[in-house]
Amino acid sequence: MISKKSMLNSVKVLFGGILMLAGLSMLTACGSSAPDPKVLYEDKCSSCHGLGIVESSAYSSLESWQDLVDRMQEKSNSYSDAEAKTIAEYLHQNMK
Repeated sequence: MISKKSMLNSVKVLFGGILMLAGLSMLTACGSSAPDPKVLYEDKCSSCHGLGIVESSAYSSLESWQDLVDRMQEKSNSYSDAEAKTIAEYLHQNMK
């Protein structure tokens, strides 16, 4: 026979586990929504100049795109290092 104290401890552990899983699922839902790279590029880059100037650039390597994005970031200071990396990767993959 299971004692009331043992049963209560089991319920506490089960309830704690359920709360942890609920919290983790909320964190995952909130934290996994990375911005769309194209939208990020359009939002951050078009605030200073037309997108055509970027889209007609002759850069080809990821490093050259990253250098360009880093220079723009220094001028505007309107996006984070992580966003700069995302933008550079987007440009490298899509502006060939």
